[in-house]
Amino acid sequence: MVGWYLDGRVSGVLGTHLRTPTADARLLKQGTAHVTDVGLVGLYDSAAGLEVETALKPFVNHVQGRSKPNRKVVGPVAFNSVLVEIELATKQAISVQRYDLILDSSTMSGFA
Repeated sequence: MVGWYLDGRVSGVLGTHLRTPTADARLLKQGTAHVTDVGLVGLYDSAAGLEVETALKPFVNHVQGRSKPNRKVVGPVAFNSVLVEIELATKQAISVQRYDLILDSSTMSGFA
C-alpha cells in the first residue's frame, strides 16, 4: 500500500519482514521500484531466522514462548536482496531485480 501512495515521489519502496521474500518486485506506473518483502539474510535452515525447535513450541504445545535467534551458524546461509537501477536525471527506477543466494560453508570461507 505504501508503494502506491509514494509512487512517483520516491525511487523505491523495499519492505521486509525478515522472512521468506515475496516475489513481487516490480516498477509502479510513476517510476517507483516496489517489493513487498525483500527477504532475509540468515540461516537457510531456520524458521524465519529463529531456531526451528523454539519457533515450533507455541504451535505444538499451545503455550506462548519467546523465540530466540538462531545463534549457531551451521549450514547454508540465505542472502535475499534486490538491485534497483535508478535514472539519475529523473530519480525514477528503471529496473528492479531480485538476487537470492544460498551460500554454504565452502562459499563462505572469507566471511566471519
